[in-house]
Amino acid sequence: MSLHEIGFGNLAEWVSAIAAIVTAVIVFVQIQDLRRTVQNQTSQAVYSEMLSLDRFFFQNCEFREYFYEGQEPPPDKKAQARIVAELLCDLADYVCLQKKTMAPDTFKEWQTYMRFLSDKSPILQDAIVQRQTWYDSRLGTQMFSIPAKPPAKP
Repeated sequence: MSLHEIGFGNLAEWVSAIAAIVTAVIVFVQIQDLRRTVQNQTSQAVYSEMLSLDRFFFQNCEFREYFYEGQEPPPDKKAQARIVAELLCDLADYVCLQKKTMAPDTFKEWQTYMRFLSDKSPILQDAIVQRQTWYDSRLGTQMFSIPAKPPAKP
């Protein structure tokens, strides 16, 4: 009697098929774990930037009212407030660029935060409008409550 006649040929095919399925499942699980790792690393990087901004507001409490309470900065603070507004635009741009590597809920939380600031802060609104050409055209609509300016005609 040969091995094929006993059914070892069919057994080998089944073992190969099961091994392929198990391998596919393991690869799928590893890809999911990698995706979660990338999302966590992205969130960590973005929150690190936000903590730097929080430290600035802690050390310079008077600037908070220009962004959270809608007050105009006095002339002697306007230049610094514009720089902070640009930092916020940069942070929003960074978040927007990282959208695909973030958990969807995390991106929505950032949108909510940035839209709150853009609704409240005239100096941030000015920075967004004045610096639109510096950023991706979707920044104004994805991260702020300000519509994107149409591209200039050639």
